[in-house]
Amino acid sequence: MPILTGLDLKGEQLTAAEDLQAHLAGTAGAGTGETRAQVGRYLHWVEVGAPVRTLNLSTHRSGTML
Repeated sequence: MPILTGLDLKGEQLTAAEDLQAHLAGTAGAGTGETRAQVGRYLHWVEVGAPVRTLNLSTHRSGTML
């Protein structure tokens, strides 16, 4: 079973995870699944054979948690 199937990505999330030809920077509000899409993209790279040492995934949260 492909990795992306198990993540239950929808719409733009799935498109972002599947399109490995483009560099992406995403912004979204809390709870929209942006991190899930990023993880899906990373795992998809691994699934198609990219060496893990060549991959970089970073996330950033703006604002302050109280």
